[in-house]
Amino acid sequence: MCGIAGILDWPGAPEARLGPMLGCIQHRGPDDEGRFLEGPLAMGMRRLSIIDLGGGRQPISNEDGSVVVVFNGEIYNYIELRQDLIKRGHRFSTNSDTEVLVHLYEEEGAGFLQKLNGMFGFALWDRKRRRLFLVRDRLGIKPLYYARTPGGLLFASEMKSILASGLLDTSLDPGAIFDYLAQYYIPGEQSPFREIRKLLPGHYLVAENNTFAITQWWDLADYTGPAARSRTEAREHLRDLFHDSIKLRMRSDVPVGAFLSGGLDSSLITAAAVRQTEIPFSTFSVKFAHTEFDEMPYARAVAKRAGSQHHELEVTPEDALDMLPRLVWHMDEPNGDSAMLPTYLVSEFAARRVKVALSGVGADEFFGGYHRYHPVIGKFERLAILPRPVLRLLRPLFSSLKHEWGDKMTRMIAPPPPWREFLDKTHRFDEPLLRKMLDNADAKLGAPMQAIFDRYPRQDYVNQRMFADAHSYLPGQLLHLTDRMSMAPSLEARAPFLDYRLMEFATSMPGAWKVQGQDWKIILKESLGDLVPKEILKRPKWGFASPVENWVTGKHLGAFTRLCEESRLVKAEIIDAKAMREFLADPKTRTYNSHWFWAVCILEIWYRIFCEGDASSPPACGLEEFAMAGGA
Repeated sequence: MCGIAGILDWPGAPEARLGPMLGCIQHRGPDDEGRFLEGPLAMGMRRLSIIDLGGGRQPISNEDGSVVVVFNGEIYNYIELRQDLIKRGHRFSTNSDTEVLVHLYEEEGAGFLQKLNGMFGFALWDRKRRRLFLVRDRLGIKPLYYARTPGGLLFASEMKSILASGLLDTSLDPGAIFDYLAQYYIPGEQSPFREIRKLLPGHYLVAENNTFAITQWWDLADYTGPAARSRTEAREHLRDLFHDSIKLRMRSDVPVGAFLSGGLDSSLITAAAVRQTEIPFSTFSVKFAHTEFDEMPYARAVAKRAGSQHHELEVTPEDALDMLPRLVWHMDEPNGDSAMLPTYLVSEFAARRVKVALSGVGADEFFGGYHRYHPVIGKFERLAILPRPVLRLLRPLFSSLKHEWGDKMTRMIAPPPPWREFLDKTHRFDEPLLRKMLDNADAKLGAPMQAIFDRYPRQDYVNQRMFADAHSYLPGQLLHLTDRMSMAPSLEARAPFLDYRLMEFATSMPGAWKVQGQDWKIILKESLGDLVPKEILKRPKWGFASPVENWVTGKHLGAFTRLCEESRLVKAEIIDAKAMREFLADPKTRTYNSHWFWAVCILEIWYRIFCEGDASSPPACGLEEFAMAGGA
């Protein structure tokens, strides 16, 4: 597990720029640094040692040194791949998972990617062809940014590393800012800056002779493998795949633990992981003091039954919020999901005892964990069975009681296209207010989502919506957040539910096997439910979030308000001044719409750090000092 960075410049790479690029991602790899310099290429990495602690130093090359790689991630099936390569005559100089990449490339070129089971973003240099090969894993578990330059390109695991090169125009992308406030993350290949792009999941970029080509090497929509012929067969195969995924992700030369919230996903992972090891296995939970967010009793019950060594951390909101500027820096892009705080806290807590932690991220998106996957949600939507003339008569009444109810009834009378209906359930900020604040009436909300819906190859309401999340919300929000908040304290997070074999098989199963009525993750509970206490199977879903309304109206209300009243976004004419004043004057902003307020504050903090400050290192002050000092 590492962070990588590099400069490709055909006239000759400015080697001196590589040092600052690697310096600002030291947290991703505090154990070691390695560099490769040759003609047009200067690339390097920071290493967090997990496999082959002494011998796995990077960059790593093949036998004759003609292929060189810097790698971020893990190849979980590296032992099997290594054994096959040795049979073919390849000689290995390390026991690391990284080295299989250069030998596989020798054998098969880009075709070898289909054999990899893992999470990764890597740069491979073919010295004979003078070709740079940038690759990102199937779902984008690991990040990889790039930016075109007049003489070549820049690339890195984190956006701030590219900024540290000093070789790039840093004007903002207004469309990306619009998308952030609409969805609380920046989707697709966009970044906050016009010139910086994310390499999309399942894609690779080839740079050769100052030409560039991006190719998609994996697509969930293309899966045509075997599907279960019966529900019984599905349960058995799912069980086998899950346990094998856990087995592969337990491969490590350092201790492995797990995040344990007490929810179904983390509970299943804990129970299965304990069975795969003969040494004590640690689990980690976090809760906020004096709030309703307390899953500790469930986590304790799972840990007791599984036999893990369980560790709990209780923190106050003041402790968490004080580190907000630093976490926004680590997040790299603006991300309005308040789960950044508990995710960082549990990662930092776990990193005191282990270097690797298993995470339940991804189970919801493939096994039906969200309410938005079902066409009927809650009691209000059941009014849709009424004739449309009746709904038209009732709409003014419901609108007068609550604006949101009127909107829902409008959609019942004139149902939107499926992609728009789904987007309405997932986008966060009120669209008219958003357009007013950003003075951006031309911004298109939903075109990427429509394209994703159009790509889904079958007719299955539930699976189509999970497919949409797997190509938008999962990589853009959840995996981005998990990567940044776990790597901030130098912890590797592994996601067993995102084994590509498990994802593909889950996609092949009918949505009705996952979601029925108010029951969720049905096939997952049927297949693996015996691993956990019965109360885990029956408990309602709680998101890994934070009590935002309490936070923004509590002790730090003054700091949050000051950030917006003295907004640099307004000063830079990114947000309309009048709209911001009206936003702050609305009493619902800090209560009913507290998540909107939170998202704007996060964007303000991000802007002061990345557009006005020095983004090469995190802010040294807490939230109150940051707001008072204007972010200086």
